[in-house]
Amino acid sequence: MDFRHELVMPDEDLPFRLFRYEGMAGNYQVTKHWHRSVEIFAVVDGALDFYINSRRFPLCAGDLIIVNPSEIHSVQSPEPNFTLVLQIPAQAFRGYLDDGRFAGFAMGKWAGAGHSPGLVEGGTRAEGFESGKWAGAGQGLGKVDYGEVVVGGETGKWGAPPDDGGDGGRCPNPAGTHVAAARLYALIERMYRVNEEKSYGYDLEIRGLFYELLHLLVTRFGEVSGGRGEKSAQSQLDRLSHVTQYMKEHYREELPLHDVAARFGFTETYLSRVFVKYAQVNYRTYLIDLRVEHAVREMLNSERTLSELAIDHGFPDARAFAKAFRSKYGCLPSAYRKEMRG
Repeated sequence: MDFRHELVMPDEDLPFRLFRYEGMAGNYQVTKHWHRSVEIFAVVDGALDFYINSRRFPLCAGDLIIVNPSEIHSVQSPEPNFTLVLQIPAQAFRGYLDDGRFAGFAMGKWAGAGHSPGLVEGGTRAEGFESGKWAGAGQGLGKVDYGEVVVGGETGKWGAPPDDGGDGGRCPNPAGTHVAAARLYALIERMYRVNEEKSYGYDLEIRGLFYELLHLLVTRFGEVSGGRGEKSAQSQLDRLSHVTQYMKEHYREELPLHDVAARFGFTETYLSRVFVKYAQVNYRTYLIDLRVEHAVREMLNSERTLSELAIDHGFPDARAFAKAFRSKYGCLPSAYRKEMRG
């Protein structure tokens, strides 16, 4: 299996992760992987190639793309670019993604989101939001900034609300979705600026922008279930995602394999095999990596001793933490802390 699981850690004290794509210098690629988060790439400058389930979506400045939880994707960026990446843990959509109302979403490439809207390339269904490229989302839609998106014509939406008798198809006015895509792009840009500037009250502003963005995703990019069964691989990824989410919430506990497998109705053998197949690490390694990442975050932002951090993050002692840290980072945690603090 040639793809891996990515552990997504939200920003400190925020319910999401927002950052500049690490391939900004070009000559860079992110290999096939999946995670439990909704992910949005918004290209500000330059270009890159995005792949969802091996399907290519070329992105240029002003474009954005949405990736659903558990979708296998990769990125190639041979040239320099400035791209913003927003990762939203699936639990932010509790009550929506997990209740069957948004079980199916269309994938498709949209050309000229701000110019001449129209679906130019059809696709398949995948669970989550409408995956695919939104071309020109940040361009040509009148005023596209922190304020309103101003365009002529009536706004529409993608799909019908679950309880209004709609058939889940595209509404007669697809242009409204391009307005929504432009607003989504503008919100991501604004959130990034606010987080970079960190002026007084920024945390309140950025949370407000984030919840507006969540509402936009759910109401404008969701599609009613089409009633199709999931493919086997997608189903296994989804089941594993529930396990990894549980592990993220309980990583401080012992979490023996047999207990976790029993909780989700699996045998130990099955869960172990699924981890190796889709996460490309065994169960124990994944759990230790979780503990290390959480411990490292606190280590760099506190004065607590390594022994305290080790015990608080699921390790039996500081020696076990140091061993796991060195295996992952190639040095001792004390040296890493000193280097990072200058």
